Amino acid sequence: MHGDSSIMAFLLDFILLVTIAMCIRIYLSGRILLNPFGIYIVSASVSGIGIFHLLDYAETSSLVHAISIILSLIFVLMGCVWGNKIKPVPVAVASRWWRKNVIWYLPRIKILFCNLLLLISALVALYYYYRVGYNLFFELLKGSTSTLISDNQDVAGLRLRAYTGDEYFAPGYVNQFKNVLLPLLCILFIVRSYKQKSLSSVALYSFVSILAIFALLGAGQRGPFVTIVLISFIFGLSMGRWSVSASNFGRLFSAKSLFGAGLGLLGIGLLSYGLGRFDEGEGALGSVVALIESLFDRFFKGNQRAGVIAFDYFYTQPVQFGRQWFEGILGLLPTHRGSDLNSYLFSLQWNSYRGNSPPSMIGSVYYNFGFIGVCFFSLLLGLSFHYVYYSLFKFQKTVGRLLIFSAIAILLGRWTIGAPVGLLNKGLPAVGLLWLLIGKATSKTSRNEGMVREKELKHEEPAR
Repeated sequence: MHGDSSIMAFLLDFILLVTIAMCIRIYLSGRILLNPFGIYIVSASVSGIGIFHLLDYAETSSLVHAISIILSLIFVLMGCVWGNKIKPVPVAVASRWWRKNVIWYLPRIKILFCNLLLLISALVALYYYYRVGYNLFFELLKGSTSTLISDNQDVAGLRLRAYTGDEYFAPGYVNQFKNVLLPLLCILFIVRSYKQKSLSSVALYSFVSILAIFALLGAGQRGPFVTIVLISFIFGLSMGRWSVSASNFGRLFSAKSLFGAGLGLLGIGLLSYGLGRFDEGEGALGSVVALIESLFDRFFKGNQRAGVIAFDYFYTQPVQFGRQWFEGILGLLPTHRGSDLNSYLFSLQWNSYRGNSPPSMIGSVYYNFGFIGVCFFSLLLGLSFHYVYYSLFKFQKTVGRLLIFSAIAILLGRWTIGAPVGLLNKGLPAVGLLWLLIGKATSKTSRNEGMVREKELKHEEPAR
C-alpha cells in the first residue's frame, strides 16, 4: 500500500506542476513581478507537494484533501483570469510601467508622519519587551553570560511565554508595530537616504534597523524575520527597470540577488541554531547538514504534517459555516479568548497543549465551508490577487508603492496556512496604514499620470 501511495503522490506532483505551468502560460506570463498570485503558486506548490507525500490514499479523507488542493489552485487561476477580464492589465501597459524610473520623492508632511510612526513603533517594541521581561535574541547573543538562559534552559518555554504566556501582552497588536511597521519603515528610509546620498540619515536609520532586528527576533519566532527578508528581496528586484521578457528574470539569479538570499538563509540558520530548532551535528559539516535537514523539514514537512492531521480531523466534523473563523476574529479583542482550534490540533499531533498548530488554509476553508466552499473561496481569492495587482499600475512607480506592494504580495501570496485572522496578525492592517500614508499619489504630476494610466488599463485591449 505504501508503494501505491508513493505512485499516487508522484502522479499528483505531476498534475500540480502541469497546473502551475498552465497558470504561468494563461495568466502570469508578463504579469509576475509583485503579483500575489506569482508568490502563491510557489507557496501552494511547496505545501501541496509536501502534503501529497504524507497522505494515505487508502483513506477517503486523503483523496478529498488531494482533490481540494488541485481544485483550489485551478479556481484561484480562474479567479485571476476572470479578474483580468473585469479589470484588465495588458502586458504592454505593465511593461511600459516597469520600464520607468523609480520616483523617490515624498512630501515633507508624509516624511514627518512616517518618522513619527517609526518612533511610535520603536517605543511599542521596547515597551513590549520591557513588559515581557526579556528579549530572547539578546539573551541568546549573551550566551553563557545570560542568567535567564542558564537558570532556565527551556528556550522553547521562553519563546512561548513571550507571546502565549499567562500574562496578556497583546502580541497581535504589538506585532503590527514591531514585526511590520518598524522594519518596513527602516527599509524605506535607509534605501531613500542612500539614494539621496545622505550619509547621516543612512547611519541614523541603520542604527534604528538594529533595534528593528532585535524586535523582530526577540520573541524567538523565525516567521516574521523570514517575511521581512522576502519582502526586502522582491522590493530590491522591483526597483530596477524591468521588461516583461523572460530573459530579464535572469536577474533573479544575479550575484546581488544570490548574495542577498544567502545572507537571509545565513540569518535564518543562525537563529535556528540559537533557538535549538535542530540537533547539532558532529563538527561544522555535521551542523550544516543538520541545518539543511531542519530547513527541508520546515519547508516540506512541518506545516504539511500538521495540515494533514488537521484535515483528517476536519473530515470527521460537521461544517462550521464560518463559526470558527468568526471566533478567531473575535479573538482580536482583548476581552475575548478566540478560537482554541490551533491548540487542539497541536494536542492531536504532540499530545500537549503547549503550542499552536494551525491547519492549512485549504483545510481551514474546508472546515468552515465544506468542499464547495473551497472552490468558491479560491475563486474569490484569485479575484483578490488580480485586483491587488491591477491597483499597482494605477499611479506612478514610487518607492513607497513598491515597498507596500512587495509587502502585500508576500503576505497574501504566502497565505497557505491558517484562517484569515492570521493575515491580520501577520501585519496586513499595518501595511494598510502605510498605504494610507504613502501609497497613493504623492504629487499633482503623479495624480495626473495616474488618471492617464487608469484610462490605459481600461481601454487598451488585454493581451492573453
